[in-house]
Amino acid sequence: MQLQFKKPGPDERSTLRSQLSRLRDPACAQEMLSSHVPSISRSAQSTCTLCSLHPDRFVLRVDLLQKRGLRRSYALKVYAGDSGRKVWDLSQAIRATCTDASSLCLPIAYVPSQRLLILPWVDGVPLSCIREPRLFRGLLEDAANLTANIHRSGIVPEAETTPQMILEEAMARIERLYKRWPEARETVQPAVTALSQAFEFLHPSVPALVHGDVAPEHFLWTGTQLVVLDMDMFGYTDPAYDGGHFLAQLQRLCLSETSLSKHCFQLINSFRSTYQTAAPCVSAGNVSFYHGLTLLRKIYTVSRLQTPQRPRIASLLSQYAQAAFNELVSWKIKK
Repeated sequence: MQLQFKKPGPDERSTLRSQLSRLRDPACAQEMLSSHVPSISRSAQSTCTLCSLHPDRFVLRVDLLQKRGLRRSYALKVYAGDSGRKVWDLSQAIRATCTDASSLCLPIAYVPSQRLLILPWVDGVPLSCIREPRLFRGLLEDAANLTANIHRSGIVPEAETTPQMILEEAMARIERLYKRWPEARETVQPAVTALSQAFEFLHPSVPALVHGDVAPEHFLWTGTQLVVLDMDMFGYTDPAYDGGHFLAQLQRLCLSETSLSKHCFQLINSFRSTYQTAAPCVSAGNVSFYHGLTLLRKIYTVSRLQTPQRPRIASLLSQYAQAAFNELVSWKIKK
């Protein structure tokens, strides 16, 4: 399980820049597509748009106009490392195992020499951008069910990532936070202490396929269905990790959007209750643990923001994390 993207070396970054420069040429992008997607004509007209750019990957949208006015759009996703191959192998396993994978945006081809995935382009609105309360709440319930469906796939994509490994990565990130932002230690340390204590109360779990980075921005509303995007961080671990990760990302979203902030705990409860109903074997206490752990991990992300709100957000995330750890402890004591 990839708990964070690895920084590429100088040669990998250079190769990635060269690929981006080459594929931004519509003729080159079209040639790549027509060579690996049989239904695409080499005579189609094409345009390319850069959609996202990171040190270790980028995504290009390619719009094609073929004969008789047929329009098609694809995404070219190129990586500095071998993440694309792993996602391709997973997608093949999902297609072979799941009778209906229409809610997952899966690649249709992989070009090993280019470390390039070809995916269908899905038009829609990210769940993180929807502000109408009733629609948002209903889609949160859909997201909870889709997350549980991933866990039920039965696919074993790799060796298990244990809770101890996840804890160690989180503690290492917290140490980096203290070096980057020493002033945060006083605010964060009580929640870090609660994290270490709560770890001893985790329930035993059966590992499952997890998305690994499940969050509102990785669900796309097409107007008729919700589609899951970006399984780059997939893994094999306690499925409660996904449930808790989503709750933490939802809470972060509510902190930054005033239109959602007053509904924050209602929205959290809506996702959580639906998820627990769809995945009754997943420990509710473990979901709370990973909720808190993810909130602590995200304080490191907040530390990069040079804004006046940074201390307030870090303080709130720390308080919410401590409350989540206390939930696990109280559930364990009650049982």
